[in-house]
Parts: sequence; C-alpha cells; structure tokens
Amino acid sequence: MKDKAYRAEIEAKRLRILEADKAKEAQVAELMGKAKDAETRSEWAEAEQFAKRAAEIDPNNIAATALSTVMRIKRHYERDKQIKADME
Repeated sequence: MKDKAYRAEIEAKRLRILEADKAKEAQVAELMGKAKDAETRSEWAEAEQFAKRAAEIDPNNIAATALSTVMRIKRHYERDKQIKADME
C-alpha cells in the first residue's frame, strides 16, 4: 500500500514537471515568434529584448541566445552606419 502511494506521488510529480516543461516551451516559442516579427520590422532592440527574455526562461535554448546576440550586433551595426552617414 505504501508502495502504491509512493508510486502515485512520483507519477504526479513527473506529470507536473512535464506540464511545466510544456508551458515553458510554449512561452519561449511565443517570445521567439515575437522576436522574429520584430526582426522583420527592423526593430532590433525590441527583437533583442524578446530573445533575451526567452533565453532567461530557458538558458539551454541556443537559438534564443544566438538571436539575442545577433540582434545586439545588428542594432549596433545599424547605429554605427547611421552615425557614419550623418557625418558625411
């Protein structure tokens, strides 16, 4: 009887962990989608923020970290390009 209760408790914990994982993945996917949308609109800072939030939620998500880095670089590049154009 104790064994059955113990197994049921373990199974309930596994189920909660699985559901939390699915919710986390859904949230990361939503944020990455928003980041991609912002990227297509050339809003680099906004895209970087969304990607950073996704990376904070799931630090093991390489795509979120990479997108955050690329958007930061692109933002700086575009700013530098604008500064050079203004100087000419």
